[in-house]
Amino acid sequence: MTGKTYGRITIDATEKQSTLNGDRHVYVQISSQNHAYDISQNRVTWVLLVRGSGHFDAWIYSDDADFLPESGTVNSIEIRPGDTRLTVGMPATASRVIAVGSFSSKTSWTALNGNHYYINAQLGERSAFSSVGPTRDGRVKPDLAAPGQVIVSALSADSDLGTSSPAQKISSDYFVAQGTSMAAPHVAGAVALLLERQPDLTPEQVISLLSRTAQRDGYTGTTPNDRWGSGKLDVFAAMSELATAVREEAAALPKHWQMLKAWPNPVRLQQAGGVHILLPEKKPGQDAKLVVYDVLGRPVRSLLQGRTATSRAEFFWDGRDRRGARVPAGIYFLRYSSGTKSLSQKLLLLH
Repeated sequence: MTGKTYGRITIDATEKQSTLNGDRHVYVQISSQNHAYDISQNRVTWVLLVRGSGHFDAWIYSDDADFLPESGTVNSIEIRPGDTRLTVGMPATASRVIAVGSFSSKTSWTALNGNHYYINAQLGERSAFSSVGPTRDGRVKPDLAAPGQVIVSALSADSDLGTSSPAQKISSDYFVAQGTSMAAPHVAGAVALLLERQPDLTPEQVISLLSRTAQRDGYTGTTPNDRWGSGKLDVFAAMSELATAVREEAAALPKHWQMLKAWPNPVRLQQAGGVHILLPEKKPGQDAKLVVYDVLGRPVRSLLQGRTATSRAEFFWDGRDRRGARVPAGIYFLRYSSGTKSLSQKLLLLH
């Protein structure tokens, strides 16, 4: 090996405190000198020897190199294996940014040329290109995942992708693409719907809502974790929770005139069998009504019509109308009235 050149190495360690995170930043470049040397992963093994205490993280920005998985101790030198963790990069690592991973929601398509194409993936599994957390300071990232493979989107009339990639062209107006850049717009649209419903939501509230309502399955495993975050985006569940939530202003009502939250809400009848409704305190024997209405304002079921013997009463609705038929899934309203006062509450019914 004496006298043989395998590449040109440049090390820049001048940045002792990064403006982004305050950490030391070292840049190592191994150059082929315009292909004068073969530095690909199949030809040369490069070793980075670090002395001192503490820890460091390293990333490879090249398709021609990999970290070796071997570990152990040789001549009192500890060899650290490579892995694929901490690959979520800036700006997705910011605390108030929603970092979105990708999973496959489709695995095939038919192009404009009539040919059928497939990707090597299973429906619902995490995309191989989707980055893995955590962040360098130990926070879980990504926050959640959304569809990012075989995503059909609009094709710009000025784009040459339809010509250069005919297999991905669906029509003159649509094109198939993949990437976390395809997954992120799904979440952006979900956030837009949430803000349309409640414009004063903070970034923290949005992330919390999307995380609480994310789907878990056999692919995600127990969440949160560094590959899926909180799970898969479920915008319907997020909107349902927001639509049926009782705003804080309701707390200003007198204690004796509150309609306590129905539970569970949303309710999946196949799991819970029905919904519990707890009426507010009132004088025993006072006339009261509790009626379920649909979104068109039509009465579906009367649960109370007359007087109750106690000051507080609990009712159970099994999701059926006055004829005993199962009502369709959707949004319903519980309206309780007594005397000149009335209270209403939204209820999301799922089957």
